[in-house]
Amino acid sequence: MLEDDQIQKIYIENELEEDICDNIYVGKVKGISNKMNVAFVDIGIKKEAILPLFSDYNLKINQDILVQVNRESKSNKGPRLKHNIQLKGRYIILQLNNNEVIISNKNKFLEHSNTTEFKGKYGCIIRSRTKKEDLKYAKEEYYKLCNLAEDILNSYKYLKSPSLIYKSNSFLKNIYYELIDEDVFEIETNSEEVIKSLTQYEDLRNLIFKLDEKLFLKVDRLIDANLNRYIKLKSGGNIVVDFTEACTVIDVNSDESATRLDALQVNQEACSIIADYINRYDLTGNILIDFIDINRKQRLYLENAIRESFNKKNIDINIFGFSNLGILELSRKRFSKSFFEKYYLSDFKTKNIHTILREFEIYISKYNKNEHIFWINQHMFNEFYNLIFTKTKSLKKKYKCEIKVLPAKIESYKYLEKEDWKLAFNNLSIYELKEEGDFIQIKLKRC
Repeated sequence: MLEDDQIQKIYIENELEEDICDNIYVGKVKGISNKMNVAFVDIGIKKEAILPLFSDYNLKINQDILVQVNRESKSNKGPRLKHNIQLKGRYIILQLNNNEVIISNKNKFLEHSNTTEFKGKYGCIIRSRTKKEDLKYAKEEYYKLCNLAEDILNSYKYLKSPSLIYKSNSFLKNIYYELIDEDVFEIETNSEEVIKSLTQYEDLRNLIFKLDEKLFLKVDRLIDANLNRYIKLKSGGNIVVDFTEACTVIDVNSDESATRLDALQVNQEACSIIADYINRYDLTGNILIDFIDINRKQRLYLENAIRESFNKKNIDINIFGFSNLGILELSRKRFSKSFFEKYYLSDFKTKNIHTILREFEIYISKYNKNEHIFWINQHMFNEFYNLIFTKTKSLKKKYKCEIKVLPAKIESYKYLEKEDWKLAFNNLSIYELKEEGDFIQIKLKRC
């Protein structure tokens, strides 16, 4: 999502690794922990999912249960489930477990009298973007989702566990539901299918659609230009972002050129940049910000400043205040994986196989050759052989060329001199033309 050619937000979906958030499953209860107040449920994926238990739950081992994924898995933890099933639309969210009609607290356009249109078996939440002129579409959406809910509940009666009973919205539907609002006036894509899919929605037909087959090259350049975790501030200070399994750590620093400014001024500028960064890459979980040291009164002022920055971006986030060590503590509810989780491996430094395969296509499109040969880390080659084979097969058909992907030995890796360490820190892939083919560098080793 761009504004004045600057990235505002990035949505990414990896091929053959789709998000499961909001998927609905028939699960089987495999274990119950009374101490943790959770049940462990098999929904047919590698890790057992976690269902929080409440006083009205009376589950038994091996019982079948209808559940919905509320939060994606992270590292060694399985996905989080919920028992209250919801179906998301662009204008409403259907609630299968009650019949209340609620207007979102953030909706500034509707009153309670507007909810009389939604009478049926199921309740719904009218979303914050829905205006009076959208009620026609919202009502149509309500009855479509009611029919879908009936189909899901009927399927639940005869499906065996574990089974996927309803797949969450596709990438394009999520774009329609979550991203396209009144501020969007133009959509550019490299696919005619995307234009065909989006123009089927009546409320999008007034938008400008542009087709550009080389668009992914522009997008890749924009992403690469914005991946740096070291951000220079206009005031002369800088921000450094780092990731751990437990939290995201953001460090705000001053430097020599910033000594002329008050520390509060540098911190204020950082607030807006941090809000943009969190929104752009969809960072969630615990977030710790180490601002430049300021006094207690200024800390209260800074809390209000960063809260205002988040409100402008419509970001739901909990601000707990400054700790005794002067660290501002934040928390944002996790639903799906962040951009960095989809782009990198768990170390947040090494690009994952999906990113590497996208780089294959970028490279092939730049160099029009009859044959391309890529070498890839042997461990990665063995682990993702089927995915590599599937992707290269589709690329061969698309670009009408021969493509070979071969495992690389460890001695193929390139050692970097000290002046190139910044390249390793940013983890940019290195392309080298060799006599026997094209060499793609995945991991960088320092001497």
